[in-house]
Amino acid sequence: MHRFKSYLAIKTFLTLANLFSFTSCYHLSLSGSSPDRVYSYHSQGKELKVLHYQSRRPTHLIILWHGGGWKKGSPENMSQHCDIFIKHNIDCIVPEYSLADGLDATPILALKDVQNFKTQFKDLSETWGVATLTLWSGGSSAGGLLAAWSPGEGLILWSPVLKLNGQGAFDNNVLDSMSRVEMDVLLNQQIQARPTLIFHGDRDVTVPIQGSLEYCELLDDQCSMEILLGEDHRVYSDNRD
Repeated sequence: MHRFKSYLAIKTFLTLANLFSFTSCYHLSLSGSSPDRVYSYHSQGKELKVLHYQSRRPTHLIILWHGGGWKKGSPENMSQHCDIFIKHNIDCIVPEYSLADGLDATPILALKDVQNFKTQFKDLSETWGVATLTLWSGGSSAGGLLAAWSPGEGLILWSPVLKLNGQGAFDNNVLDSMSRVEMDVLLNQQIQARPTLIFHGDRDVTVPIQGSLEYCELLDDQCSMEILLGEDHRVYSDNRD
């Protein structure tokens, strides 16, 4: 489903798709490299860390948001994704964000951090020396929704939570705390016509592929799906529980 309009979008898409289109990369190790630098940003009265994995001759920068149902996980969980990017001259930044307490599985706290990070990013990127790099964002599982709110010229998403339809285990958990309408409002507020690449297993019962397919249809020719036959939610996921 390679449907992007512009040559630049196609070229960038092919680069990112090739990085993650080999079977040997599907089930990534949870342990990757340590970050080269650790920064911080401020949100909701807290100082939150930002991990920076640096390549030798960066041309692009990708901001990644980890998964974990907005209740668990950490930026370090995306290190294995960053290891692949930095080998191909793509710097990788992974911000920390607030996790929900108890049974509250909604993304509200996390989204506030994403918005604050986005507001501060222009100034911070100059301080961090990445302001001139072409910017994309990405996210795994629950981090997919956060990535959709994140700055950048395009998105790359792995098994993302984008739309609730009550079909998966994750959906039902969220719907206990948040209505489907409320979640759809969050989705509709951030839909942008920018190149989007989604990897999703067709046997994912945690976050069913239907949500990704519907999201891709909304973006029309700005979105491409890489459907991974026979794969479940663990494919590319940064949380394996």
